Amino acid sequence: MRKTGLMVLYGTNSGQVAPIDPMQLADGGSLFFTRPRLADYVPDADKLRQRAKEVFDALIAGTLSVRISRVHEFPAVAEGHRELEERVSIGKSVLRIDDAVV
Repeated sequence: MRKTGLMVLYGTNSGQVAPIDPMQLADGGSLFFTRPRLADYVPDADKLRQRAKEVFDALIAGTLSVRISRVHEFPAVAEGHRELEERVSIGKSVLRIDDAVV
């Protein structure tokens, strides 16, 4: 990262992160590191509905776009998991579940 850069860690799919020494952030050029938790931003059902509405409104308005890497049909769920594990997919992977399956 360059000086005054910001690193945001979302999730731990790749495993736990090693402890970070705050002085390394300072020595690296006043770097910032954060690990946000969803519960801090969406503490209850009302806030979840509000945030979801904002997202869907932005999608409808065209101010937010989502890159869907691949849509997997339910019978191919194992293939979808393999692609995620091997980091083949870029963007969102969607699993389509037919009404008959549910």
